[in-house]
Amino acid sequence: MRTFILGSLLLLALLAWGLFVGGAPLSMSEVGAAFVAPLGLAESPANFITIVWDLRIPRMLAAFCVGAALALAGALSQALFRNPLADPFILGTSAGASFGITLAFLFNLTYLAPGWLAMPPFAFMGSLVVTALVVMIGRKGSALPVNTLLLAGVAANYLFVSLSTAIMAFGREILNRTVFWSLEGLAGANWTSVWTILPGLIVASIIALSLARPLNLLLLGEESALGLGLAVPSVKWLIVGLISLLTGVAVSISGLIGFVGLVVPHISRMLVGAHHRRLLPMSFACGGILLLGADNLARSILPGSEIPVSVITALLGVPFFIYLLRKK
Repeated sequence: MRTFILGSLLLLALLAWGLFVGGAPLSMSEVGAAFVAPLGLAESPANFITIVWDLRIPRMLAAFCVGAALALAGALSQALFRNPLADPFILGTSAGASFGITLAFLFNLTYLAPGWLAMPPFAFMGSLVVTALVVMIGRKGSALPVNTLLLAGVAANYLFVSLSTAIMAFGREILNRTVFWSLEGLAGANWTSVWTILPGLIVASIIALSLARPLNLLLLGEESALGLGLAVPSVKWLIVGLISLLTGVAVSISGLIGFVGLVVPHISRMLVGAHHRRLLPMSFACGGILLLGADNLARSILPGSEIPVSVITALLGVPFFIYLLRKK
C-alpha cells in the first residue's frame, strides 16, 4: 500500500510538472486557467488551451503508455528467455518494428490509410519476425544461453537497421519521412497517438496478467514446466506475440527508445519480488512513470528546445546495463 501511495503521488507530480515544461513557457495561473477553461470554469486564450489540451496532456499520456508497454515487454522478455539482460531494444525487436514502419513508408501505405492505422500493424509484424528469428538463432536445444542470445540480438539489430537504411536509398521522400518519424519521437504525440497505443496496450496487458502462473513456471525451466502440465511451446509463442505487439505499438508512435524494458523490470523486482502476478503490474506502472519523467526532463533541460527522450533513457540505462553484465 505504501508503494502504491508513493507511486501515485509521484505520477501526479510528474503530470503536474509536464503541464509547465515545453517550448512555450506558461505561468501557473495560465496553465490553471487553460486546464479548466473547457469546463467553463475560467477564460483562457485559445492558444493556451491548445498547448495544454492538444499538446502537453496527450504527450504525457502517450509517454506513460509507451513506457508501460516497453517495460511490460521487457518483463515478458526476461521471463521468456530466463535472462536478466533481455529487453526488446537489445534483442532487436525494436529494430524490427522500425523496419516494418520503413516498409510502410516504402509502399506508401500511410497514404492508403491514416498513418495511425497503417504503422502499428507493420511495426507489429516487424517485431514478430525479429523476435522469432532471435529465438530460433539463439536456441541450443531447449536452452537459450546468455551469450548466444545477446549475439543473436546484436546481429538482428545490425541486420534490420541496415535493411531500413537500404530502403531509405529508394528515394529522398522515403528518407525524409523515415528520418522525420525517427527523430520526432514523442514530440509529435497527440490524441491520435494515445488512441493508437491504448487498444493494443490494454489487450496485451490483460493477456500478460493472465499468464502470471505460466511465466512463474517457465522460470523453473522448460522441463519442469512441462512436468507440471504447462503447454510450453504454445505459451512461449503467445509471449513472443505479446512482446511483439507491445513493442510494435510503442515504436510506431515514439520511435526507438532503449533500456526502459531492461531497467524497469529489475527495479520492479526490488519493490515487489519476482512473482509475476505483482511484477507485471509494477513494471507497467514504473515503466510509464520512468518514461514520463524522462520526457519531462528532456523538455526542460534546454530552454526553448528539447533533447530526444532516448538520450535520457540511454544515460540511465547504459550504466545499469554495464552493472548487470558485471554482476552476471
